[in-house]
Amino acid sequence: MNITTTIDGAKATMSVDGKLTVATSPELENEISNLPETVKEFDLDLVGLDYISSAGLRVLVATQKLAERRGGTMVIRHPSDEVYDIFDMTGLPGVFTIGRLQSFGLYQGKGENMKYLTQGKRKWCL
Repeated sequence: MNITTTIDGAKATMSVDGKLTVATSPELENEISNLPETVKEFDLDLVGLDYISSAGLRVLVATQKLAERRGGTMVIRHPSDEVYDIFDMTGLPGVFTIGRLQSFGLYQGKGENMKYLTQGKRKWCL
């Protein structure tokens, strides 16, 4: 698993690639826990994440709670269909804010801040 983190003021943007499993989830957990306490916005780009286990889900739920304690938010961007299916099976789309990769059609969402980028035949909602 690879994690790339950039911090801009109170916002941390993290790109997670590979597999988030029981073996690799401590790496993401450590990366998040080592962020400055001034960070309250967590932007997680999962476009390169191939798989997530229950241990990985636990880290994301803990990050959501951390963001809420700090008065901020967590946004998950671009999960693959496979990763989104795992979120869906566990009821997490009702908990997380997710900008989802759509393989076809338009993203059906709410809010005037939605932006669309096209890459090949895929549409990305940011």
